[in-house]
Amino acid sequence: MSVHDNLTVMDGLCGIGLGLEHLVTDQFIEGDLNELLKEIDDRLFKTVAFEEHSYTLAEMVHLIHYLVKRIKRQSDDENVFIYQELCIRLVNRIQHQWSPILCKEPFAFSLYDYHVPALLFVMDELIELDFYQSRLFHILEEMSHTLFAHLPHSHLNRLYLLWGELPLKDFSKDWEQHCDLLYENIRISTIMQKEIKGRNIYLSNGYSGLYWLLKNIEMRFPDYAFEYEPAQLYTCIDNSEAWKTLMEIPYYYEIHAGLLNGFPGAVLTMLDIKSACK
Repeated sequence: MSVHDNLTVMDGLCGIGLGLEHLVTDQFIEGDLNELLKEIDDRLFKTVAFEEHSYTLAEMVHLIHYLVKRIKRQSDDENVFIYQELCIRLVNRIQHQWSPILCKEPFAFSLYDYHVPALLFVMDELIELDFYQSRLFHILEEMSHTLFAHLPHSHLNRLYLLWGELPLKDFSKDWEQHCDLLYENIRISTIMQKEIKGRNIYLSNGYSGLYWLLKNIEMRFPDYAFEYEPAQLYTCIDNSEAWKTLMEIPYYYEIHAGLLNGFPGAVLTMLDIKSACK
């Protein structure tokens, strides 16, 4: 492992760490995660604790998610404290960077450009760990003034925001009411017919992302589930012009080779739909 290796979740070592965590947790492989991830964790400690690197908001959100996973794996109180301190440092940086303009939705749905839902998701993860709650509650209160002032224009952005807000709906009556408002103003037909374009089949921007948002909400918050046809989403992915473009333009796969913004994520989505429809 080089000292220059990228540590981010999106395309770096912490993303590999999350992948290993999934493989060990689901028993695809055997191993001691604390030992497997020791070098990554040591590097992360140095960069965060000593502020050796300036991370973007999205990168910090993803790193907190990684650290939450690591905290849940610890049995030693001293190790838990170290990971908690790293989370605290990242939360403080996020609060320092926070601006109402960050609540502004991108013109088109994109996991890369709309960071608030993922931030809300990790805030709930931290609250569940029961530390630093007063600061977390203060940040949520600060965010709510902007979030509750308007609805995203895009129905798919509304759905993504609802996914991020639902874990916090019991935080206060205002959060629950905003979840209800979002839910009542989301039309899956509008997303399918008007918002997602033909080539947008990926997790980051299209039919695959829509499928996993709908499925996750249905599993975790059945009272907020939407009616939809997984088979219809499968057909939209399968019939997309993206596959034809893949065959005709050599570099197209190169720019769509990743899990989030590429064909691997679309294929995994199709396999999951196929399995669920059996």
